[in-house]
Amino acid sequence: MKMKKIYLPLVLLLLLVSYVNSDKLSLNAEKLPSDSYEIPVCQVDMPEVSYSDAIQVYNEAQNLSEQGDTRAQEVYRRAFGMFLAVSLGGNADAQFYLAYCYSNGLGVEVDNDKAAEWYRRSAEQGNSSSQNNLGVCYSNGRGVNQDKAKAAECIADVLLRKRA
Repeated sequence: MKMKKIYLPLVLLLLLVSYVNSDKLSLNAEKLPSDSYEIPVCQVDMPEVSYSDAIQVYNEAQNLSEQGDTRAQEVYRRAFGMFLAVSLGGNADAQFYLAYCYSNGLGVEVDNDKAAEWYRRSAEQGNSSSQNNLGVCYSNGRGVNQDKAKAAECIADVLLRKRA
């Protein structure tokens, strides 16, 4: 697997303070060194995660679950972490699966608020499965305030996309 280096940026606050007339503080920003804005704090080797890798692990978890294997949740947890990493990069399909995991407690505790949020993010990028599931969230009030009009709008958008 390809590895990449991740640098955690450190927001370096250098305040050169001078006391002027009583307790007032002033910043001398022009005296900040130009190379002090981003400093690697630590270096971590992390495997580069792809959507297809996450799907492969998810399918493995699904197969274990169907067989009644107790290791399924552990594998779902791995898939969830992979979907999260890919989702943060903006992948709408990974965002759908992340929301689905939150919705169904696959590798993570059920969290309908987070599920609805990730369905929304994915739907905004045109993922029709997320758009449909977001409509269901609005219809049932799961993770969002119940709103039948928004539910109908979400589901109508899915139908219009399929016809186009």
